[in-house]
Amino acid sequence: AYEAQGFEWESEGLRLVGDAQVKLKALRGAQTTFEALRKANPGDVQANLRLGTIYKKLAASAAAANRDDLLTRSDQAIRRALADASAPAERAEAYSLLGSNAKSRWLADWHDAAVAARGGAALGSPRLADALASYLSAYAENLVGYYAGANALALLKIQGALAQQEPDT
Repeated sequence: AYEAQGFEWESEGLRLVGDAQVKLKALRGAQTTFEALRKANPGDVQANLRLGTIYKKLAASAAAANRDDLLTRSDQAIRRALADASAPAERAEAYSLLGSNAKSRWLADWHDAAVAARGGAALGSPRLADALASYLSAYAENLVGYYAGANALALLKIQGALAQQEPDT
């Protein structure tokens, strides 16, 4: 990836190497490669979507202290992609990724709560609504996108069950 920089085929070379790194699960290298691609072309929707995914995957295996920073970097990359996305499929992917990040944060909000308090904590977390809104936006962009639709439906079912279980919340 380093050797591709500065050539007229830099973007294509970086994308090819970065995709191979992602496939190999060499996420730190892929992060560096896609950041170089973003630097060369800040409005590259696919590079920003890839960065959003890479930062999310890095957050999943990171120490708790670094997890929120990596999810924030993921959100930033996704929002850059969303600002430049012109195709409904690109916007749907961006909203789905935002939903996934919000869902990760929502799970973290109640994961460590006492068992008896988990339902109330899960229902009371604003990140449930954030995740649901993002998945619904993704589904509205691409009605054949089953991933976003299935996640929205699952979260609605969970929200309903929690509301019945925790009427005071």
